Amino acid sequence: MSTQSETDLCQQMGATCPEHEKLNAFVGTWNATVSFWMDPTSEPMIIQGFMTNSWTLGNRFLEQDYKATWGDQPFLGRGFWGYNTLKGEFEGIWMDTASTQISFESGSHDPETNSWTQTGTCTMPDGSTIKKESVITIVNENQHTMTMTFINPDGSRFKCMHIDYTRS
Repeated sequence: MSTQSETDLCQQMGATCPEHEKLNAFVGTWNATVSFWMDPTSEPMIIQGFMTNSWTLGNRFLEQDYKATWGDQPFLGRGFWGYNTLKGEFEGIWMDTASTQISFESGSHDPETNSWTQTGTCTMPDGSTIKKESVITIVNENQHTMTMTFINPDGSRFKCMHIDYTRS
């Protein structure tokens, strides 16, 4: 049997806060121009797609649904992004049809630049793990960007993806 204080703590865990509201800027449907690099010396591959972001679970998480065509195949992605009030940080997961892994990132929001910097790891095709950093920046109410950088074990970095989003 739980005590009143345990019940209060559980209710606080599920409460939204102003950090959740910062994600309102991403709600809607967006045209996405995705540039990605297989290695730092190559020219980027470019894919056009659409991202639809909507609130789910009582405005606790932003659900992301991405659709594009890569070559002649459909490319689909799904993510969830929210604010963990217990840890005091933003967290996100991402899955897509390019692999079977679930990617997890966490980080913070910088009000000066209106950007989020989140870090995580990624399993590479050879089975090795690499650190990654994603920076999501609001340009204006109809544009935002996401840049992902891989961080090698020696600390060197290379940009592996950049996405320009424009509101549809």
